[in-house]
Amino acid sequence: MQYLCQELQIVAERVFKREAKEYDLLINIPPGTTKSTICTIMFPVWCWIRDNEKKEFDLPTATMRFITGSHSADLALKHSTRSRDILWHNKFESYFPELEIRQDREAKSNYENTHGGERYSTSTGSSALGNHAHFIIVDDPIDPRQAMAKTRSEVNSANDWIDRTLSQRKVDRKITPIIMIMQRLCQGDPSEHMLGKGITSPVKHICLPATVSVDIKPVELRDKYIDGFLDINRLPKTVLDNAFTDVGGSIPYAGQFMQRPAPEGGAMFKVGNFKLVDQTPHPTEFVQYVRYWDKAATEGDGCNTAGVLMGRTKDNKCYVLDCIAAQMSSDNRNRRIKQTAELDGVNVEVWNEQEPGSGGKESAEFTTKDLIGFNVHSERPTGSKIARAEPLAAAVEAGLVYLVRGEWRKSFIDEYEIFPNGAFKDRVEAGRGAFNKCFGKKAHVGVW
Repeated sequence: MQYLCQELQIVAERVFKREAKEYDLLINIPPGTTKSTICTIMFPVWCWIRDNEKKEFDLPTATMRFITGSHSADLALKHSTRSRDILWHNKFESYFPELEIRQDREAKSNYENTHGGERYSTSTGSSALGNHAHFIIVDDPIDPRQAMAKTRSEVNSANDWIDRTLSQRKVDRKITPIIMIMQRLCQGDPSEHMLGKGITSPVKHICLPATVSVDIKPVELRDKYIDGFLDINRLPKTVLDNAFTDVGGSIPYAGQFMQRPAPEGGAMFKVGNFKLVDQTPHPTEFVQYVRYWDKAATEGDGCNTAGVLMGRTKDNKCYVLDCIAAQMSSDNRNRRIKQTAELDGVNVEVWNEQEPGSGGKESAEFTTKDLIGFNVHSERPTGSKIARAEPLAAAVEAGLVYLVRGEWRKSFIDEYEIFPNGAFKDRVEAGRGAFNKCFGKKAHVGVW
């Protein structure tokens, strides 16, 4: 608690002085650790008190404006009301008589103090037009109880809300920080999305799993764990054992309590068994190359179009040489597939998955005609995605799949780590297709 308060104060003091922020703040921590009380209920009130004390900056006092948001309007309203209850408490009024709520602006979801400070509460997907904030606080933008049932579009919707709505509601883009507090829930969730944007918007990441792990950030906080536990009083082993059952097993537990939305070593794919290599064997070592496409046709939302390039060597090792994955319109997708075929060369077999229905058939036929001169095929897969991925999963577990260095490698591993429970399955579907075409469904790991 003390550490989180200190980190919030570091961010806030720069805002009080109207100095440019150094970073946005992301806090991943298990439920039941006072995260909302500290960050969403008490922090805004403390800022008004502290800002009011800093008259030496010769700036207006207690004028900080806040936008706070959560996954539901009810939760956002609950946090906002509890902050207002602090301001209305008789002890608070006796200690800080100058901080009063305006009687004409005292609604639960939107209230102001008499100095111009304001708190506006909203929820995922809602508009915040007309409001601008010195602080934007996002507390659990996705409902943990429904996380495993979330579709990709809903995850994308939460990320889009943060990017296109909240991020545009800043008093000053150079000064206003985004503070996000949440449990890790699934691949591509707002935490992962925020970290992925860190190149253009620096993010300080505080990650506190329930027990000691390699994911603790900053790493020096490992020394604060007692007997390997973050909180031996509220989250001891007995509580965590029950939590494992209560939340529904290893996948949700790994996200909500361990801040890694996949069990150690992966779910279906044992991603720790991928062999990471810096160089590709000489082309003479390969006997077959396959690029397999799992197609989608929505730009900026929905599924990715993914194309995995895989090679089989003379000694039956599998090398993943490249992976393309992006949300593309059908026109951009078709151009990308043709361009990639030209770059790969005629020695690479091109396969594309035919989706059910007439639209899927027409798309597959178009790709075949568009790639005249290449060794191109299409197929309509049968069986479940899990069943189709089993041969590749067995090869990964046996340590026979090699990943060549590339920018695509991290997102590739991330998707495989949580399959089949993640929001994204396109890279897996393209990878299993390439593998099955390289090695055949009858290939068995045990006889390689």
